Amino acid sequence: MSRLIVKHQGIELRSYELNKKRITVGRRSDNDIQLDDPAVSGCHAVLTVLPNEFLEDSSDVSIIDFDSTNGIFINKIRIRQKDLKNGDVIVLGNHELHYEANASVPDMGQTAIIIPQN
Repeated sequence: MSRLIVKHQGIELRSYELNKKRITVGRRSDNDIQLDDPAVSGCHAVLTVLPNEFLEDSSDVSIIDFDSTNGIFINKIRIRQKDLKNGDVIVLGNHELHYEANASVPDMGQTAIIIPQN
């Protein structure tokens, strides 16, 4: 299962398994991942976790900026929406979220799997 490791100033605070289809991240207590940070919006981002249609026991995870004030940066690039890759570093306010894809599935990089249609 994929997970996010939350860090603040280089210190690991917590790890979250991405075990729901929709995961909210923000400052408010009703978020699935709550970040106590004034630079983080009430509901800052939404993660979408969907089963990978080609790889068993693997998920595709994307992140969407939920109209936050300070934005989302992935690997130092500001984004509005992005599919996550193993090793991506997401910055929300003063927190880093390190994305780790399912360890049991090899990183396929840019490999395409084509299944013929009958």
